[in-house]
Amino acid sequence: MTMTLGDLGNIGEFIGSVGVIVSLVYVGLQLKMTRQSERATSAWQSEKTWADLNWELTKEPALARLTAQLLNGESIEESETAQTNYFVRTVMQHAQSQYYLNKEGILPDEIWVPRLNWLRQFVSVPTVASIVANERTQKIFSEEFWVKIMEREEQFNIPVGRK
Repeated sequence: MTMTLGDLGNIGEFIGSVGVIVSLVYVGLQLKMTRQSERATSAWQSEKTWADLNWELTKEPALARLTAQLLNGESIEESETAQTNYFVRTVMQHAQSQYYLNKEGILPDEIWVPRLNWLRQFVSVPTVASIVANERTQKIFSEEFWVKIMEREEQFNIPVGRK
């Protein structure tokens, strides 16, 4: 049996097709591994961000005391108002970045959902709710983020300010 040039061409096409399929499978596996790595890195960075914030609170007793007062709904001295506002803004900035990571499927729900539930409780603290209402009017954060945080605003009675 002799092979014609057409037969050799068909064999070449078949081998090329197998090569393309193998390449596509390889790329698919690489994408899956990359996605898993992104999610793991995102989870680690998310937790590290909050841990760093908590660590800063342990290093400065006055800030730790102020935070405890804030979370317990106690009154804040007028001189501490700016520091309190920046603390709340920092918390919200961390949360917004994590919201978008979760929205894009990078930050796992196992990390985001407990953080979201905590955040909803945080913004229900009267002093925090007042600061958050002011932050919302300044358009520092996306409206999409506010909507997600405030989905249960009637449950927490959070003032949201005017759009």
